[in-house]
Order: sequence, then structure tokens, then C-alpha cells
Amino acid sequence: MDVETNKMLSFDTQQIGSGVSSVGLEKIACRNALDYLLSNYVKIFMICTDRHVAIRKMLREEYSDIKHEFDVWHLVKSIGKTLLAASKRKQCNDLTEWISPIKNHIWWSGNTCKKYPDELLARLNSVLDHVRDIHTWEDDNSQYTSCKHAVLDEEVETPKKWLDEEGASFEALKKMIKDNRLQKDLRQISYFCHTGDLEVFHSALTKYRPKRLHFSANGMIARTQLAALDHNFNVNRSQAVVKKQCESSGPVGTPRYNVAYQKLERNGSSVLSMSPQNRILFPQ
Repeated sequence: MDVETNKMLSFDTQQIGSGVSSVGLEKIACRNALDYLLSNYVKIFMICTDRHVAIRKMLREEYSDIKHEFDVWHLVKSIGKTLLAASKRKQCNDLTEWISPIKNHIWWSGNTCKKYPDELLARLNSVLDHVRDIHTWEDDNSQYTSCKHAVLDEEVETPKKWLDEEGASFEALKKMIKDNRLQKDLRQISYFCHTGDLEVFHSALTKYRPKRLHFSANGMIARTQLAALDHNFNVNRSQAVVKKQCESSGPVGTPRYNVAYQKLERNGSSVLSMSPQNRILFPQ
């Protein structure tokens, strides 16, 4: 998918056989799709993927002239899982309340680093100071020397507990943030790319390729082609507007939305919450 136009440019389908796993086929399909674009004189400046080990190695060795970025959403999701697992350890309960703020901080760091990896790391690593209630510091290698939030009033009690530098929670957080592999991977989200629009296409793809039905290889290709044509035709379609006012809609001429509600897990079963704070609006 092209990032600027959100249109599907190429795809490749592979059939699982003996001795080849679905993970290994992702590398083969990625190479075929890239080679198809390059053979048709498409200049590729950058490609965004998840942190697939085989694809990472292939792009580094075979397509070194193409810049490789990681999907921010997948990286943040992985960090969130690591933090959640660490918070369940003994004496690390204080880390639980910091999981969502740290994930939001990673998004903010990638969005405000202006495509400079060093600046991204400086902003992201500052979370180790913030969680200890330290909001200004000295850094000769960066101009980012203080938190960008408003000055915290000492009289106002924060809902989160500041972490002790010598505590188990802070040590677990520091070990994860300062991990050499993670620090290296974080440098590849400086362009703030994410595959949200591609996930939307995958969701629409199930209309043409239901996962519960079996199709032949040619059928899979044809159905994927139909889904790509449908997506490309509607990608720039303007949002629907209210033409006739009613109780559930806004004034005439305002954008229309489909209303959905989040599902909450209670006692192992899904419960539909109809409260306003759990409402989600989808453009029509």
C-alpha cells in the first residue's frame, strides 16, 4: 500500500506446502511484491513493516537502498505486553499504572522527533526521569532537556505513584527501555509510520475472502484482486453527510457516523457497554 495515496499497488499470495511455514512465506511474498514494483520502475524510498526477523534481514542484505521503518503500532503493542508481564512480578505492582502513559509517550516521541532517530531516543528515554518525578535534566547531545507537559503543582496529588530509583519496578522498566535491541529498533520508527490503513484493507478483504471458507489458489488471487480494486475505488471517497435530520443524526449537512460500543470482559464473557465514554464513531 502506498502511504501517500493509501492505494494498493501490489500483492502476492503463497500456498503453504511441506517444509514451509506461514512465517517463512511472508518473506517470499514480500520479495515477490517488491520485485514486481521495482521491475515496473516504481521508485521505493521507504518500506514499513512489522519487526519480522526474516524480512528485516532480507531488506538489509538484498534491498539496502530502501529505508526500512517499523510499524509504530506493532512496536508499542509489543512494549505494552512486556510491561504488563513485568508488572505482574513480585514488588513491581507500581508499574501497572504507568503502562498506558509509557505507550502514549512512545507515540508522542515518534510523532514529534521530526524524523531524527537521536532526538526520538532522547525524548523516549526521558521517561526514566519522568517516572521518578524528575522533569528537568542536562543533556549535551540533545536540546530536549525538560518534559513538555505543564509544571506539576506539588499540592495536587498525582493519581500515579512515582517510582523509586532503587525499587524493583523502576529497575524492570529501566532494563526494558535500555535494552540494546529495543534501542536499535526504536531508531526505525523516526518517520512515524503505521499500518492502520492496511489493517482496514485486511478487514474489508474478509468480505471477498471469508476465513472460514476454503478457496483454490486461483480463487484467492482473484478475490484479492477484487478487494484491491474495491479499496482503490473507494479510498478517496468523501464522507457521507446527513441529508434528512432525525433524532439519531445531527443537523443536515454534517458528517454521518456509525455508532459502535466497546465490549467489556466480565467474568470471562463479553458485555456490551452502552455508556457514552465507551462509544466509538466510525465515518460513513
